[in-house]
Amino acid sequence: MTRSILTVFCCSVLYMCSWGQENTTLITPYDKDTIDTHNPLLAWFYMDGPSTNSHSSYRIIIVELQPEQSAEAGVIVNSPLVKMDRIQGTQLFYPYDAPELIPGHRYGWQIQRVQDNVLIDKSEAWEFILRLPEEPNYVKYVSLKTKGDATNYEAVGGKIFFKMEEKYQSQDLDFFIYDENMEIINQDIKDDSEEGETSGQMNVKNNGSNFYELDLGGMAKAGTYTLVLLDARKRKYKLKFFVR
Repeated sequence: MTRSILTVFCCSVLYMCSWGQENTTLITPYDKDTIDTHNPLLAWFYMDGPSTNSHSSYRIIIVELQPEQSAEAGVIVNSPLVKMDRIQGTQLFYPYDAPELIPGHRYGWQIQRVQDNVLIDKSEAWEFILRLPEEPNYVKYVSLKTKGDATNYEAVGGKIFFKMEEKYQSQDLDFFIYDENMEIINQDIKDDSEEGETSGQMNVKNNGSNFYELDLGGMAKAGTYTLVLLDARKRKYKLKFFVR
């Protein structure tokens, strides 16, 4: 008799759990969605089931996920970025006073239904990611020429990317930048193939095509400029460019 009662009780608990898992459903952001706003609208749906009354409300939990961590695990073990109780509606904007979402990071969230301080239902845990900002659409790479032409290159994001065709082993390249009044502006330049070091000269690393990145730094103000470059044989290359 006792065993029969225990069996019925266990079956009832399993039924209630399965019912609860079906009642609260997340809507948006979709699972594994990529979002574009730092304060997304989080929405969910609840289908009325047994044991609900006016004393029930929702709890939302939002966590940052670790690499390879599932949303289900994250909402259980990670410290919440957001944990709000007594929510009466079925949607909520990510709070403006909560820790700011970071582009490229994954976040997990779950909705729990609470009645008389007792958890009676919860949704699945979903995840979303805030989209990384797109890199400027650089025109890579403009070819420097010994003869000036009508090319007027736009420096996007304060940078110029250019290439030079070399048929022999070069050493250093001297460069000068002139403003509209033909006054020289000194700037640092770095080899695109090497990180870290910056100097007033560029070191050519390979024969053939050599690629460079010129970071205009603090001089990236609106205007028209001229880049003049001398190779190891003192051949002169020119490029007119502008900054919006």
